Amino acid sequence: GLGRLADIKDIIGSICQVLGRSGDLAGKHIVVTAGGTQEPIDPVRYLSNRSSGKMGYALAEAARDRGAKVTLVTAPTSLPEPVGVDVIQVGTAQEMRQAVENVTLRSDALIMAAAVADYRPLKAAKDKIKKGKTGLTLELECTPDILGTVKGNFIKVGFAAESSNLVENAREKLKQKGLALIVANDITAGDSGFGTDTNRVTIIDREGKIESLPLMSKRKVADRLLDKVVGLSEETIVYCSLREEPRIGFSKGQEPLFSKRKGTLILETAIGNITVSYNPKYDEFGPRGVSKWLKWLKKNHPELKAGDKVRLQ
Repeated sequence: GLGRLADIKDIIGSICQVLGRSGDLAGKHIVVTAGGTQEPIDPVRYLSNRSSGKMGYALAEAARDRGAKVTLVTAPTSLPEPVGVDVIQVGTAQEMRQAVENVTLRSDALIMAAAVADYRPLKAAKDKIKKGKTGLTLELECTPDILGTVKGNFIKVGFAAESSNLVENAREKLKQKGLALIVANDITAGDSGFGTDTNRVTIIDREGKIESLPLMSKRKVADRLLDKVVGLSEETIVYCSLREEPRIGFSKGQEPLFSKRKGTLILETAIGNITVSYNPKYDEFGPRGVSKWLKWLKKNHPELKAGDKVRLQ
């Protein structure tokens, strides 16, 4: 009722939010996903996983405490909603996909810590399926690939929960989904991963650099990961994608800061690095100039196909 003292955790959360207003993520919009999606079999049962949502919630709170505007898209968990964070509750992978697409339109980073179900029943039963004397066969289909298909000029960070070949599988996921960073953790370890308050992760960036962190709280893991996101947001690097009509996408508020003297431009592509000479007297800087280089790439390197990413440095 009126005059009742707020929960101590909420008070601390509000204080941390106020103290962090001028932090290194001030002015940034960070979208975080959390929890395990639930894919209905019938009105009673569903397919899901063991995700507790703790890693995603820790990331949301850490980003809030560093000054960011945070949107948390969360599947069902038993965790209280973080103070000072915009929370969107979803159930299924399709609902999470729609929410993520909506909130990333004006975001600076998407951190997909949610454990999205890989499969869902082809058709959910309208009524409760009664137990019979024989087994039950379910026909499944793939759920949407949220991280691999969401578009926009923001930093994409993924998670890889693996039981074997940790680094190799994480690297492949990073490449397939066009991520800036991926966080891999071994789900067979008893002191990290699902349901625990601690985690032991390996962070891999798009350059192939690997950092293995020791066992630490999920909040500390969150801050270490956000340190890297802050570093990426300060880069003056442009990412492009080859399509039928080459298009350019700049990081928010950034322009390509090329030298005003003659020099070279390194195009880091799916087929390796390509060096291009440029002369500021003739070459145009900005989106039109970069689009020109993309067209040159398509003409001179047919092995590059539509959808390949190109990094200009």
